[in-house]
Amino acid sequence: MNAPYWCGILLAAGKGRRFDASGVRNKLLQPLPSGLAVAAASAQKFMLGFAAQSGYSPMNTFDQQLANRLGFSGLVPFVLLTLACWIVHPDWLGYFIKGQLSYGIAILSFLGGLHWGVALMSHDRPADEIKQALIWGVIPTMIAWCSMINMGIGFLVQILGFVVAYQVDKHFYQRYALPGWFLVLRFRLTCVVVTALSLTFIAANVRS
Repeated sequence: MNAPYWCGILLAAGKGRRFDASGVRNKLLQPLPSGLAVAAASAQKFMLGFAAQSGYSPMNTFDQQLANRLGFSGLVPFVLLTLACWIVHPDWLGYFIKGQLSYGIAILSFLGGLHWGVALMSHDRPADEIKQALIWGVIPTMIAWCSMINMGIGFLVQILGFVVAYQVDKHFYQRYALPGWFLVLRFRLTCVVVTALSLTFIAANVRS
């Protein structure tokens, strides 16, 4: 029999001295080091296991259509600034190049901030996973900042940053049990951003 690995059983309900020296309070209500009660932590583990087995995720209840609309709306400045770099008079080109770099910094920093939000809300995650998420959360911002040090290679730095961010996110998003469509959305958005930055980089070198 192939029993699902997410099965869990709460045993020894009642009073005991393992969590309470006085033996007065119910063991299932005693807090773990994470701050959650034993019963609550067990229920969370059960649901996470069920999510992994069945493909369910809390984000499946999220409005997928709204997420797609907002995600692709965020691409509008990338696309418009890229077009502008190929259309406007060369005397105005520098303003749009700086605008593209600045917007790239904002979006790349936002991608890192997502991990802080998830980590700070994941009370049941292992401490080392939360630490890794917090550390990685600031790295995209540092990469984005480095793109402003030298305008000549700024776009190459950002392109590398977005590609690396997507690859790392694929690893972390599996831990967060996010739905498959969210990673597909990230891939599509990353492709458009990388294309826009590449075309802007070409325009900056061809038209300046």
